[in-house]
Amino acid sequence: MQLTRLMETYSKVLDWAGARVEVHGIVADLRQVQPGCLFVAIPGTGVDDCSMITEALKGGAVAIAGERPAEELNDLPWGDFTYVQVQDATAAWFHLRDSWGWLCRIGAVPG
Repeated sequence: MQLTRLMETYSKVLDWAGARVEVHGIVADLRQVQPGCLFVAIPGTGVDDCSMITEALKGGAVAIAGERPAEELNDLPWGDFTYVQVQDATAAWFHLRDSWGWLCRIGAVPG
């Protein structure tokens, strides 16, 4: 599914950096990252957003959704992935996960 199609279901996108890419799944757990997925970087206590994103990219994520502005995320391979800044990563995760499931059920994307 085109990332733009998925993200148009979420009204709290603050910024977008990168190309319009195709995503094949959505995850918020680094252990579940697969090539072609969208990784939602949910901040946690003692967890650095930049290191989570780096690990997700190593696992094959092509897109990242997170709360921090792109210009605050240093040392990332910009140009190799798409970054979508959202107002609240946790809320975005629940919304996008549900939207993905709904779009799969109606046949808009392969399940």
